[in-house]
Amino acid sequence: MSILNYIFIGLLSVNLIVLLIVVLKKKPQQDTGTQMILDQKILENQRDMMNEMNELKIELSKQQKILLKKMEELRVEKQVTYAAPKPVEPVKKEPSLFLNDRYKDIFALHQQGMTIDEIAKKLEKGVGEVSLILQLANQDDA
Repeated sequence: MSILNYIFIGLLSVNLIVLLIVVLKKKPQQDTGTQMILDQKILENQRDMMNEMNELKIELSKQQKILLKKMEELRVEKQVTYAAPKPVEPVKKEPSLFLNDRYKDIFALHQQGMTIDEIAKKLEKGVGEVSLILQLANQDDA
């Protein structure tokens, strides 16, 4: 092959590339109306999404303010609850020394507010036994 053949093939290649570029450039120009409509719809969708996002931000801000207000109310209520004076319990006489030493677990649990059934279960004693011991202690106090 001679140099002229290479030049000829090169020129044909360049012409083919230019022809493809021209064809490709002309095709979008034919669809510009469709492209403009699509671009317009995209812009409308973006605008709608931005509006919805702004509305959501506003609603979120409102809900956050409500939540902070409720948290502050709970904090104040907690302070008031813990600051309230506790009722004074009447002073109870201690059962006699004999009963106190022997059944101190029963008296301690009873003073903590446990019922006779709960004390009996915890100490694995009979309900009647626990009840009798507490009755004797009350008689001893009188």
